[in-house]
Amino acid sequence: MKRIILLALVLFTGILFAQDGERIKQMKAMKTAFITTELDLSPQEAEKFWPIYNQYEQKNFELKAKRLRSIMKEIKDKKEAFTEKEAQAKLQEIISLEDEINALEKKLLQDLKPVLSAEKILKLKIAEMRFQQTVLNRLRDGKGPR
Repeated sequence: MKRIILLALVLFTGILFAQDGERIKQMKAMKTAFITTELDLSPQEAEKFWPIYNQYEQKNFELKAKRLRSIMKEIKDKKEAFTEKEAQAKLQEIISLEDEINALEKKLLQDLKPVLSAEKILKLKIAEMRFQQTVLNRLRDGKGPR
C-alpha cells in the first residue's frame, strides 16, 4: 500500500512539467490507480464500476470546473460593488449549482449499490478524500502542479 502511494506521489511530481491537458490526464490516471488499489476491485466489479464512476467524474468536472469557475470569475471580475439584487441572483446560482453537485453525488451512490458492496462504497468515499488530501498536501508543500 505504501509503495502505491509513494509511486503515485512520484508520478505526481512529474506533473509539474506537463501541459494542462496532459496534467489532467495524469491526475485522472493517478486517481484511478489510487482508487483501484484502495477498493481492491475484482475484474467483474471493475468492469461495472469504472463506466459509472467515469461518467460521474466527467459530469462533476463539468459542473465544478466549468460552471462554478465561470460564476466565481464573474464575481471576481466585477469592477463595482454588486447591488443586493445582483448578489442575491449570484448566490442563487451558486446554491443551484451546489444542489446539482449534491444530486450527482447521490446518483453515483445509488448507481453503485447494485455494483459494489456498501463497504466498498464507503471505502471509495474514504479513498476520494485521501487522494484529495494527498494532492492538497503536495500543492501546499510546493511540489504540485503550477
